[in-house]
Amino acid sequence: MKNTILIISFDASQNSANLNWIFSRDGATVPMGSQIHAGAYVFQCGDRLEVQIIANCEDASTVALVDCQLIHMPLRNSSDTPDAAQIGQYPAASPFFIADDLVFGSAVLNLPASAFHIRPGSCGTHSWNLNQQMRFCHTGAWKMSFVMTVKITTRSGVSYRVFGFDPEVQVTPGL
Repeated sequence: MKNTILIISFDASQNSANLNWIFSRDGATVPMGSQIHAGAYVFQCGDRLEVQIIANCEDASTVALVDCQLIHMPLRNSSDTPDAAQIGQYPAASPFFIADDLVFGSAVLNLPASAFHIRPGSCGTHSWNLNQQMRFCHTGAWKMSFVMTVKITTRSGVSYRVFGFDPEVQVTPGL
């Protein structure tokens, strides 16, 4: 079982709605899979995922996390599925087992600001960590999207921004 942190970052004054993100394990970036898993991030059942959000906001007086959603789109199992009976079938709606206070097995996990705790940051940086770890417990492949809303307050006023990203994630039974 491995612990991985999904580190999501953005600048409050950036023009695009794209988030910077990496999967990090033991202080190093998790590489994308290769060969049959090319273009996807590969995890094993039992691995745990934490979420950390970092806002760089030198031009903003405050950035507040409003909400975020972790969305899973199951992809049809291909011929590389270990269980031949599952070829052509779809995996569960979500690769995760979620803690009791979040919805289990839903394709859309709504993560309100209350699901995160604020982590003290340096000047010009705000940081939030998800209060619960999520555990990968279903095998298969998913297109995973992360969308979040933030409230940005500057001297000119208040604005709400939406940011997101969408990698492909595969979970294997391990060896």
